[in-house]
Amino acid sequence: MSKNIDLRILKTKKLIHDSFIELIDEKGFDKITINEIAERAQINRSTFYLHYADKYEWLNETVDYAVNKILALISPKSHVKDGHLEIESFHKDIKNILDIISSEALLYKLILKEKIVPDAYEKLIHIFKQSFENAFPEETLIPKELFISLLLSLYIETINWWLDSNMMYSSNYMSEQIIKLLTLGPITVSGLIYR
Repeated sequence: MSKNIDLRILKTKKLIHDSFIELIDEKGFDKITINEIAERAQINRSTFYLHYADKYEWLNETVDYAVNKILALISPKSHVKDGHLEIESFHKDIKNILDIISSEALLYKLILKEKIVPDAYEKLIHIFKQSFENAFPEETLIPKELFISLLLSLYIETINWWLDSNMMYSSNYMSEQIIKLLTLGPITVSGLIYR
Protein backbone atom coordinates (compact mmCIF):
# COMPACT_ATOMS: atom_id res chain seq x y z
CA MET A 1 0.00 0.00 0.00
CA SER A 2 2.76 2.47 0.87
CA LYS A 3 4.35 1.77 -2.52
CA ASN A 4 1.13 2.97 -4.23
CA ILE A 5 1.08 6.11 -2.09
CA ASP A 6 4.72 6.84 -2.89
CA LEU A 7 4.03 6.32 -6.58
CA ARG A 8 1.04 8.68 -6.47
CA ILE A 9 3.13 11.32 -4.69
CA LEU A 10 5.87 10.98 -7.31
CA LYS A 11 3.35 11.24 -10.15
CA THR A 12 1.71 14.29 -8.59
CA LYS A 13 5.05 16.02 -8.05
CA LYS A 14 6.01 15.25 -11.65
CA LEU A 15 2.74 16.80 -12.89
CA ILE A 16 3.38 19.89 -10.75
CA HIS A 17 6.99 20.06 -11.93
CA ASP A 18 6.17 19.77 -15.64
CA SER A 19 3.30 22.26 -15.38
CA PHE A 20 5.41 24.75 -13.46
CA ILE A 21 8.30 24.60 -15.95
CA GLU A 22 5.94 25.11 -18.90
CA LEU A 23 4.26 28.06 -17.19
CA ILE A 24 7.59 29.68 -16.26
CA ASP A 25 8.62 29.43 -19.88
CA GLU A 26 5.32 30.92 -21.06
CA LYS A 27 4.73 33.65 -18.47
CA GLY A 28 7.74 34.05 -16.22
CA PHE A 29 7.92 32.94 -12.61
CA ASP A 30 6.48 36.08 -11.01
CA LYS A 31 3.24 35.96 -13.01
CA ILE A 32 2.35 32.35 -12.22
CA THR A 33 -0.40 31.61 -9.72
CA ILE A 34 -1.03 28.40 -7.79
CA ASN A 35 -4.42 28.17 -9.53
CA GLU A 36 -2.69 28.08 -12.92
CA ILE A 37 -0.25 25.41 -11.78
CA ALA A 38 -3.07 23.28 -10.35
CA GLU A 39 -5.19 23.72 -13.47
CA ARG A 40 -2.33 22.82 -15.82
CA ALA A 41 -1.35 19.82 -13.66
CA GLN A 42 -5.01 18.79 -13.38
CA ILE A 43 -4.91 18.71 -9.59
CA ASN A 44 -6.66 20.65 -6.84
CA ARG A 45 -5.00 23.67 -5.23
CA SER A 46 -5.09 21.79 -1.94
CA THR A 47 -3.05 18.98 -3.53
CA PHE A 48 -0.36 21.49 -4.46
CA TYR A 49 -0.31 22.74 -0.85
CA LEU A 50 0.07 19.18 0.45
CA HIS A 51 3.48 19.13 -1.22
CA TYR A 52 4.63 22.75 -1.15
CA ALA A 53 3.97 25.76 1.07
CA ASP A 54 4.11 28.08 -1.94
CA LYS A 55 5.65 28.42 -5.38
CA TYR A 56 8.93 29.63 -3.88
CA GLU A 57 9.38 26.38 -1.96
CA TRP A 58 8.83 24.41 -5.17
CA LEU A 59 11.30 26.62 -7.01
CA ASN A 60 14.01 26.29 -4.36
CA GLU A 61 13.59 22.52 -4.14
CA THR A 62 13.64 22.12 -7.92
CA VAL A 63 16.62 24.38 -8.50
CA ASP A 64 18.62 22.79 -5.66
CA TYR A 65 17.94 19.37 -7.13
CA ALA A 66 18.95 20.50 -10.64
CA VAL A 67 22.13 22.21 -9.46
CA ASN A 68 23.13 19.28 -7.25
CA LYS A 69 22.70 16.80 -10.12
CA ILE A 70 25.33 18.71 -12.09
CA LEU A 71 27.58 19.41 -9.13
CA ALA A 72 27.79 15.71 -8.34
CA LEU A 73 29.59 15.25 -11.66
CA ILE A 74 31.94 18.21 -11.51
CA SER A 75 35.35 16.93 -10.55
CA PRO A 76 38.03 18.68 -12.60
CA LYS A 77 40.69 17.74 -10.05
CA SER A 78 40.16 14.05 -10.90
CA HIS A 79 41.02 14.81 -14.53
CA VAL A 80 44.38 16.40 -13.79
CA LYS A 81 47.08 13.94 -12.77
CA ASP A 82 50.71 14.98 -12.38
CA GLY A 83 50.15 18.04 -14.55
CA HIS A 84 48.43 16.05 -17.33
CA LEU A 85 44.81 16.17 -18.41
CA GLU A 86 43.08 12.75 -18.49
CA ILE A 87 41.03 13.24 -21.67
CA GLU A 88 38.86 10.08 -21.51
CA SER A 89 37.45 10.67 -18.02
CA PHE A 90 37.12 14.38 -18.77
CA HIS A 91 35.13 13.64 -21.93
CA LYS A 92 32.91 11.17 -20.06
CA ASP A 93 32.10 13.67 -17.29
CA ILE A 94 31.30 16.50 -19.71
CA LYS A 95 29.07 14.16 -21.71
CA ASN A 96 27.28 13.02 -18.53
CA ILE A 97 26.69 16.64 -17.48
CA LEU A 98 25.30 17.44 -20.93
CA ASP A 99 23.06 14.35 -20.76
CA ILE A 100 21.60 15.59 -17.47
CA ILE A 101 21.06 19.04 -18.93
CA SER A 102 19.34 17.62 -22.02
CA SER A 103 16.99 15.52 -19.87
CA GLU A 104 15.62 18.73 -18.32
CA ALA A 105 16.58 21.19 -21.05
CA LEU A 106 13.92 23.77 -20.32
CA LEU A 107 14.70 23.84 -16.60
CA TYR A 108 18.43 24.26 -17.17
CA LYS A 109 17.80 26.90 -19.81
CA LEU A 110 15.72 28.81 -17.27
CA ILE A 111 18.47 28.50 -14.66
CA LEU A 112 21.49 29.21 -16.87
CA LYS A 113 20.12 31.59 -19.45
CA GLU A 114 17.01 33.20 -18.07
CA LYS A 115 18.43 33.16 -14.53
CA ILE A 116 14.96 32.69 -12.98
CA VAL A 117 16.66 32.19 -9.67
CA PRO A 118 19.75 34.38 -9.48
CA ASP A 119 20.89 32.54 -6.34
CA ALA A 120 20.85 29.23 -8.23
CA TYR A 121 22.86 30.63 -11.11
CA GLU A 122 25.34 32.21 -8.70
CA LYS A 123 25.56 28.99 -6.67
CA LEU A 124 26.34 26.97 -9.78
CA ILE A 125 28.98 29.46 -10.93
CA HIS A 126 30.53 29.60 -7.46
CA ILE A 127 30.87 25.82 -7.23
CA PHE A 128 32.22 25.53 -10.79
CA LYS A 129 34.72 28.25 -9.90
CA GLN A 130 35.81 26.53 -6.67
CA SER A 131 36.23 23.23 -8.49
CA PHE A 132 38.38 24.85 -11.16
CA GLU A 133 40.48 26.76 -8.64
CA ASN A 134 41.26 23.55 -6.78
CA ALA A 135 42.02 21.57 -9.94
CA PHE A 136 44.61 23.78 -11.57
CA PRO A 137 48.06 24.79 -10.35
CA GLU A 138 48.54 28.15 -8.69
CA GLU A 139 50.92 29.21 -11.46
CA THR A 140 49.24 29.42 -14.87
CA LEU A 141 50.48 31.15 -18.02
CA ILE A 142 47.92 33.93 -17.53
CA PRO A 143 46.60 35.19 -14.18
CA LYS A 144 44.69 32.32 -12.59
CA GLU A 145 41.57 34.43 -11.91
CA LEU A 146 41.42 35.37 -15.61
CA PHE A 147 41.98 31.75 -16.63
CA ILE A 148 39.12 30.53 -14.36
CA SER A 149 36.80 33.28 -15.63
CA LEU A 150 37.51 32.38 -19.27
CA LEU A 151 36.97 28.68 -18.54
CA LEU A 152 33.65 29.36 -16.82
CA SER A 153 32.50 31.53 -19.71
CA LEU A 154 33.42 28.84 -22.19
CA TYR A 155 31.38 26.19 -20.36
CA ILE A 156 28.32 28.31 -19.60
CA GLU A 157 28.12 29.99 -23.02
CA THR A 158 28.67 26.70 -24.84
CA ILE A 159 25.84 25.09 -22.88
CA ASN A 160 23.61 28.12 -23.50
CA TRP A 161 24.35 27.98 -27.22
CA TRP A 162 23.60 24.24 -27.27
CA LEU A 163 20.28 24.78 -25.47
CA ASP A 164 19.37 27.71 -27.76
CA SER A 165 20.04 25.56 -30.82
CA ASN A 166 17.66 22.91 -29.45
CA MET A 167 20.57 20.59 -28.79
CA MET A 168 21.08 19.93 -32.49
CA TYR A 169 24.27 18.04 -31.66
CA SER A 170 24.58 15.05 -29.36
CA SER A 171 26.09 15.39 -25.90
CA ASN A 172 28.97 13.21 -27.07
CA TYR A 173 29.72 15.52 -30.01
CA MET A 174 29.46 18.63 -27.84
CA SER A 175 31.80 17.10 -25.27
CA GLU A 176 34.34 16.44 -28.03
CA GLN A 177 34.06 20.04 -29.26
CA ILE A 178 34.52 21.47 -25.76
CA ILE A 179 37.63 19.34 -25.28
CA LYS A 180 38.94 20.35 -28.71
CA LEU A 181 38.50 24.03 -27.87
CA LEU A 182 40.07 23.61 -24.44
CA THR A 183 43.07 21.60 -25.62
CA LEU A 184 43.81 23.34 -28.92
CA GLY A 185 42.68 26.87 -28.08
CA PRO A 186 40.47 29.26 -30.05
CA ILE A 187 43.11 30.37 -32.57
CA THR A 188 43.97 26.83 -33.67
CA VAL A 189 40.31 25.73 -33.68
CA SER A 190 39.40 28.74 -35.86
CA GLY A 191 41.90 27.59 -38.48
CA LEU A 192 44.05 30.71 -38.14
CA ILE A 193 47.80 30.50 -37.94
CA TYR A 194 49.57 32.91 -35.65
CA ARG A 195 53.08 34.27 -36.14
